[in-house]
Amino acid sequence: MPPVFLLILATYSYASLANKHERLYETYAQYEDIFPNTKPGEATQTQRAQIALAFQNKTYETVLTLSNAYVEDKPDDIDVLMAKGIAELETRQYRAAMKTFTGLKRQALIGEAKDKPDWYIALTYLRKNDIAYCRTVLHNITKQESTYAKQARKLLNKLPK
Repeated sequence: MPPVFLLILATYSYASLANKHERLYETYAQYEDIFPNTKPGEATQTQRAQIALAFQNKTYETVLTLSNAYVEDKPDDIDVLMAKGIAELETRQYRAAMKTFTGLKRQALIGEAKDKPDWYIALTYLRKNDIAYCRTVLHNITKQESTYAKQARKLLNKLPK
């Protein structure tokens, strides 16, 4: 076979696989309400409420602008940090998203708050097509008694071996 044909075939195969991973990402990246303490109708004058509204409207660049300023004053607001990490992930700022989620993992000591960063770290690896690391993180999630264990098992079963 001519080398040009092999190059075209390899490019097509990689693009098809990347599209499959992107579809899986879109299926599993269903963001629940990460602002449980923000009540509907809360004054949007508060910066936190503006971040929550921007997140709800999926205006991720706005989430980043507002949350970057907000966390300078309130670096322990887990909800805002989660929104910031997801916004970084959605805008394909993978290194920043990993840094945010890893920081959240260190901050969250118990319960679901501890498991959530691992799930989003796995989704970050999935979105950037780093399937080996994605599988490793998902495997670790399935070993824990986690809210995300069932989802992690499902996603693991859909990833290529």
